[in-house]
Amino acid sequence: MRDSKQALLSYINCSFRDDLYYVLALNLLKMGEDIKNLTIDKVAQSCFVSPSTVSRFCRNLGFSNFIEFKEGFDQHTIITNYSKSFLNNIQENPKEAALAHWSDINSLTENQIQSLDLVKVDHILSKIHEKENVVFLGNQFLHFYGSYFQQNLQYFNKTTYSFFQDVDQVSFLTKTTAPTYVIIFSLGGTYLNNNSQMVDVLRKDNIETIVFTQNEHSALINFCDDAFVLEGNNTNDIGKYSLLFLIDMMVMRYGLLYSNPTLA
Repeated sequence: MRDSKQALLSYINCSFRDDLYYVLALNLLKMGEDIKNLTIDKVAQSCFVSPSTVSRFCRNLGFSNFIEFKEGFDQHTIITNYSKSFLNNIQENPKEAALAHWSDINSLTENQIQSLDLVKVDHILSKIHEKENVVFLGNQFLHFYGSYFQQNLQYFNKTTYSFFQDVDQVSFLTKTTAPTYVIIFSLGGTYLNNNSQMVDVLRKDNIETIVFTQNEHSALINFCDDAFVLEGNNTNDIGKYSLLFLIDMMVMRYGLLYSNPTLA
């Protein structure tokens, strides 16, 4: 299930203050989880817009309807990504917990390095270099990993895409006829869950897909044309650090392979 709060934050981060939807997004964020108990008519009345405007905005954010948008407010807080023992340790001995957490991150990253398939990495980089369009997809925090990858590739004159809004992602991928490489970051392998519209778009003949995930049993692996399975698991939310390390390494290698940068 998509997180409605994150979808609203993404919208206001890339919109203008004089936009009707911008004001609506701010009002919806201020209403918070109270929305779960309100009808679309009541929400519209509170935001001084029509119910049809609320409905259109929900679809614009990538939700099927207002009901699905409301359900997206029923998300657990980020603290549930961590084990009870880890949280207890953070409360009782923060420094010890932080050191243990760092040790887990370091071990995971080291295992990723030891098992790294450089041939596969270079194959992925060749796809990024050759394809006319490269699009990064990911939910919530992992979306920003795509933007980070995008920004760094631009230093080597490779223009790629990382759209904030689902509607823009779907629109671009629907309209493009050029060879397109879609890179999905989904540690849990659930990116396409409840996203039938994106599933249909990614089946286009001109689109080639790869998923980066830690879930070797994810249905995404069979759905996509290729997969990069990262080491370990996402216990206490450590998987994102290993992925970020991999992205940094891939960016540097891309520059060395395809840009011939001047080394200091």
